[in-house]
Amino acid sequence: MRSKVLTTRSFASACGVSTGKVIGWVAAKRLHPIHAEGARKYFAIADIVPCRELAHASMTPETAELWEAALPSDLEVEAMVEELEGDGAPEPTPEPTPEDLVTEIAVLAAADEVMRIRRPASITPDTGRALKFGPITLPQVNTLTREAQQLMPSADPHYEFDAGEAVVLANALSNDLPTWAWGPTGSGKTSGAKQMCALLRWPMLRCNMHADFSVDDFVGTTEVTIDKETGNAVTAWVDGVLIQAMLTGAVLLIDEITLTPSHVLMALQGVLERAPGQPVTFPNTRNNETIVAHPRFRIIVTDNTNGQGDMTGAHIGTNVINEATRNRFIQWLHKVYPAPKAWKSMLINKTGISSTVADQILKVAAAVNKGSAMLSAKAVTSNLIVSPRDTLAVARLAVSFGNLKAAFSVGMVNAIDPTSPDHQFLKDTVRNVVGA
Repeated sequence: MRSKVLTTRSFASACGVSTGKVIGWVAAKRLHPIHAEGARKYFAIADIVPCRELAHASMTPETAELWEAALPSDLEVEAMVEELEGDGAPEPTPEPTPEDLVTEIAVLAAADEVMRIRRPASITPDTGRALKFGPITLPQVNTLTREAQQLMPSADPHYEFDAGEAVVLANALSNDLPTWAWGPTGSGKTSGAKQMCALLRWPMLRCNMHADFSVDDFVGTTEVTIDKETGNAVTAWVDGVLIQAMLTGAVLLIDEITLTPSHVLMALQGVLERAPGQPVTFPNTRNNETIVAHPRFRIIVTDNTNGQGDMTGAHIGTNVINEATRNRFIQWLHKVYPAPKAWKSMLINKTGISSTVADQILKVAAAVNKGSAMLSAKAVTSNLIVSPRDTLAVARLAVSFGNLKAAFSVGMVNAIDPTSPDHQFLKDTVRNVVGA
């Protein structure tokens, strides 16, 4: 007798759970029994009829009809009973036909509805041009939905990866390794991840954390909207950034992760440790939202600290992260400021300033950063640091004003309290390097 439904094992694999769990679902009447060759030894034939009634109560009419078609008919049930009660071994299940596979897809769709599982709409292997980063080779993404295309970060033709950074980021994308990039402000933590995604044409969703960030912002919530056809107010579920990234197959870039309230970060625990294809359930959401992540979904976080606290006092609001959360990150990328040659090249390429002006900007940066380090060594508080981001702003202002001293004044000096020693120190350094 031909089986019209998929086996317990293949159903469990599709759901990302063990066969024992599927059996438990059926026993608890939470899922329709799957009466295929691999399931008959576990399930009572009598379960079919009440589960048919459950199907119509739990599904839309369309999916209930598909499920009904996938279950054995009354005649087939009788034949199965006779087969199980007989002395002979059951007939082997024939190889599935294309029609069987269509039925299997329908069964999975119906099961997803019953279990409230949501999956990516489209998954296609990538066959784009292969790019090599040290030992890591990755193809460019060339199969994107319209939604995913809108999440593509812009490429910066002047961005220069350092060798170690490129390998770590490529490994994060290639092998789905949660990665934490940390380092001083303006060191390119976010830029590096964005440019790797741009290079590989990999969608990215950026999420800037703050103290008021909620689980609803992360996972989703029910909101009141206006129905376009009727004009009536209706409630609708709106996915948060985490679920959007999971279903779209995007990199979720979480900026300043240590500003996040600790209870919100707990929503990440199951996501960080999931196995490929394994559903993740978010409790206390609509129907306990359960998501199977797209194979391209990744998580990269950035912060000024490594999650163990800020010892400098320069990053107010950062929290110490639960060690259980930190332990779920596989790769750690410590970003530092670029070498002088790469730093100078970045300024010239992005702003068009002359080599002489770039040298003067970097000379001020080096003097200030060295002085601040010496003060810190003497336990004198100084938060004055000139980052690559600062120098880029000064370079752009220099192009606008045609005057480097004015650029430093507007871009940096005026941002410091005039009564602070840092204000006078920076002002004197600029005068010594640039001139009066």
